Amino acid sequence: MKKKALKYTLGLFLLYGLLFFVGCREEPIIEVSETHAGTEQSLQVFSELLSTYDIIEDFVSSNDLLFKKEESLLPSGVVIKIIDDDFLDGDGVEVVLDFGELGDEPHGLLCKDKKYRAGTIRILSDKPYSSPGAKISLIFSKEDPFYSGAGDKMILIQGEMYVERVGDQSITMQCSALKFQDGDEEISLITNLAFEKIHEAGLGILDDEIAISGELLLKKETGEVMLTSVSPIKKKYTLDCAQHIIAGKLDLNQSTSMSKISVDFDPTGDQLCDNKVVITVNGKALLYEY
Repeated sequence: MKKKALKYTLGLFLLYGLLFFVGCREEPIIEVSETHAGTEQSLQVFSELLSTYDIIEDFVSSNDLLFKKEESLLPSGVVIKIIDDDFLDGDGVEVVLDFGELGDEPHGLLCKDKKYRAGTIRILSDKPYSSPGAKISLIFSKEDPFYSGAGDKMILIQGEMYVERVGDQSITMQCSALKFQDGDEEISLITNLAFEKIHEAGLGILDDEIAISGELLLKKETGEVMLTSVSPIKKKYTLDCAQHIIAGKLDLNQSTSMSKISVDFDPTGDQLCDNKVVITVNGKALLYEY
């Protein structure tokens, strides 16, 4: 009986030891081809929102009406329609950017940031963009819808976006009536985002670096997703890198799930120009390319 008891006790010690070492072992990052659909869609919408802001920021700080710069993210195929070019008449200026028809795949017009775009954006500015307090209104009409995407899959954007210069290097973006349509699903966006230029390379956006912080709420029939910056989202505007987020972290809270989800846009710490992120769901890390 004593031998059996001794064997039983040793067995328990071995079992506890094994569990201890397994529990203390660091979990590796698991590479997967896809992850939760809601998180994937949220990242795509966030990326398209920022890319749309990019071309507007680049245009309004490059065009003669608002600012001046020789280089631009916009290709030569974009038609610029001047509706009102007089800041002194009291109602600001108005310009329409026309990217042309959606057409066959790849859909739209290929821009220098490697994004495809189609349709029009109407831009209204109350004063020169260099002026403190300058306000830009962006209108995406139903009559001539605007699309942005990878050429095969395009997202329809409708509604209004408002950008305000609150400092020499600071911009805010407010959206309360902006809609994205991903296939048959419509998503309403409410934003409260701040853009801070952390590297200035001269007039315009090319070769600048920008940090973005704040919140983005996505509302759809199946529920809501809130994206909140934990550390600033960073973009670097070289032609090879402008479409990518290179650093920063987000928390995602979904109304339909109790899962704790976070996104790290720089999992290697190298600020690479790719779309690879680490998504952590309830403590489990997944490597994902969005």
